[in-house]
Amino acid sequence: MKPIKIQYHPFAVFIMTVMAIFAIYYPGIGHHYFNDDYKFVFENPSSKIFYFFTHTNPGIHTYRPLQAMFAALIQTFFGSATWPMQIVQISLHILLCTFVYRFVVYAGFGRLPAFLSALYMAVGQINVLAVLGNDAFNHIASVFFGALGLFFIYSAHCEPKTERMDLKYYLASLLCFTVSIFMKENGISYLLIIPFVITCYEIVKGRRFGSLMRSFALTVPFFVIFAIYYIIRSYVVVPPSHSSQDNYTIGFGFYVIKNLIMQGSSAIMPWSSIDIYFSIISKNVVKITFYFVTTFIFWIIAGYGLMKAKNKAMLAAIGIISVMALFPTFLILHVSEMYTYSAMPYVSILAGIGAGKAIESATGKNRRVLLASIVLIILVMMSVQAIAVRNKAVLMKKSGEESARVVRQIEPWLSKIPENGELVLVNPETREREYSLFYLKGFNVIAYGAHDILHQKAGRGDFGVSIIEEKELSKIVNKTGMLFLTIKNGEVNKL
Repeated sequence: MKPIKIQYHPFAVFIMTVMAIFAIYYPGIGHHYFNDDYKFVFENPSSKIFYFFTHTNPGIHTYRPLQAMFAALIQTFFGSATWPMQIVQISLHILLCTFVYRFVVYAGFGRLPAFLSALYMAVGQINVLAVLGNDAFNHIASVFFGALGLFFIYSAHCEPKTERMDLKYYLASLLCFTVSIFMKENGISYLLIIPFVITCYEIVKGRRFGSLMRSFALTVPFFVIFAIYYIIRSYVVVPPSHSSQDNYTIGFGFYVIKNLIMQGSSAIMPWSSIDIYFSIISKNVVKITFYFVTTFIFWIIAGYGLMKAKNKAMLAAIGIISVMALFPTFLILHVSEMYTYSAMPYVSILAGIGAGKAIESATGKNRRVLLASIVLIILVMMSVQAIAVRNKAVLMKKSGEESARVVRQIEPWLSKIPENGELVLVNPETREREYSLFYLKGFNVIAYGAHDILHQKAGRGDFGVSIIEEKELSKIVNKTGMLFLTIKNGEVNKL
């Protein structure tokens, strides 16, 4: 029996993808700054457009001049409105989905797998922080340009029929890598990925050792660019104190395996990471079992499709790249959903090719029933992700609104802080649970950015800001020079 062939216009696929993305992300567009977003909120933004190319941002202790420039431009022309940056980030997400589609078609896997790959990328529930975050432009742009540069390297090797590399693709890849790494440090992952891709190509082609060395030498300019970036970063950035960088300490302990499991599972599970987390915390065995069994069924289908697909060596390489893309984030103590976005283009390619080939390979006496079952499972899994994205977008909107309310209520108290004193924000005891940036209790909606926004509101920076739990109050012996605020009945009051 002949395999299934589905015909449709590529432009229709693009329009459908754009509409789907805007529909599910719409509730979160324009959400207010909260948490560490305030580290990129500037008092005089027009003076900060190029400032951080040569000056450190004391709030982040790292070198992200393009993110700072982007934030400063938005604030210069649009004030405190955040929707312009989110429109830009959603547009980059759409372009990345388009890139995923084009790559799958270009690699010869067909349009149905390409469409499902783009759809998986579009509705991935783990993407929300990277797409909607007010300080996430650097991450989504770094991933986009990194992936685009990798595609150019692939094209430079595979496009020409001659033995010579296509120079224009190579230079385009070099430029994309430069933008990626100056956007955010996760661009470093392509120092692993690009040599890996070139080496794989040479091995597949059966090249001699000398040819392999010549091609590998093409990676040297990428390392030179990284060296330039690192020198500039070392010169500009003021190293943080040990206490301020604990969550970002790089190491090789057991937590590295834990990070890989957490990031990998969040990339392949269609169910909301929030629901899974709270189910695990509450020890709801029924829900946990349901989430994992249904995910397993989906990936069994995708795995079957991948086994039916041609060019398994390429698919294996993409699987390895999806892990490499998480470097170096899986080496640090602090793990965020945003980091997983780096691997999503490659996970989406595997999921879409697997699902598409499973549909095309449906055969047997009960072909229609089998085909209907496969399609139904795939549609349910995609729909579940879309619903999870929309719910997370709503929660980000709420966190932003709560942040604005808390800052507004703290503002009248700022003049009462003693000179060189300390503002202590005390979270009241509560049974509320927290998760990432979607569920934040009390003053935690401004945590990591409290110093930045409250110093701006006060017009002075001589006081410290700390957020503690109510049970920690007894540990403070000397309360001289401190102003204590807490939240009672939803209102900020003096303790």
